[in-house]
Amino acid sequence: MSCASRKIADKALELRMRDALEGLADFATRFAWTSTPGTLTILSIEAPSPDAAGAPPPATRAPVVPVGCRRSRDVVSFLLEREARRERQARTADVA
Repeated sequence: MSCASRKIADKALELRMRDALEGLADFATRFAWTSTPGTLTILSIEAPSPDAAGAPPPATRAPVVPVGCRRSRDVVSFLLEREARRERQARTADVA
């Protein structure tokens, strides 16, 4: 096969693939926009009555647990302290 005919074959394949991909894109778009009637029926949207049986209890707040937050301006010293703390915990866990 000569170089010229190889280029034509490659270009023809490219054009066919573009046509196929364009057709798939058209099909996907059409499928996405067509609706299927009868698949979803909204009966009504209403606020629940307060005396309804099985109504959930009024919202309560979850307990808030205070967490100590100590921030360091020196990131390097913070990381070194954290690694030293982890090593101490690992040593005490190995001893126990």
